[in-house]
Amino acid sequence: MPEQILSILGTLFLMFLVFAAAYFVSKWLAKGFPGGVQRMGSRIRLLDRAMLGKDQSLVIARVDGKVYLLGVTAQQITCLGELNPADYPEGPDGPGAGADFKSVLQSRISGWADSTGWFGKKTGEGERDDHEE
Repeated sequence: MPEQILSILGTLFLMFLVFAAAYFVSKWLAKGFPGGVQRMGSRIRLLDRAMLGKDQSLVIARVDGKVYLLGVTAQQITCLGELNPADYPEGPDGPGAGADFKSVLQSRISGWADSTGWFGKKTGEGERDDHEE
């Protein structure tokens, strides 16, 4: 009987660890996206977000080619004004061009690996890796 209780407690503890790890890894990866994870529709695109407080933010959104400044709270969304679309160009260099998941993941992992020395010392041009023969 005590072995069964320990087995159940061990399983619950491992499940807790898995959920906690998933939560912290997703938060860690989200730091690589400018303005957080961008949700995009076919006609609506979030260009930028600035948090003002708990559940309060300013959002710059492009809707059908027009750019708006929005005030967002937990209760409502208010259009504060229309901005000049020329100041927010579309395309890969524009402010709404968030990094894709693959590049964020690679940069976060390589930064972590470099800081911890996980994959060993990086070699530059002209240097010989100690593991190569």
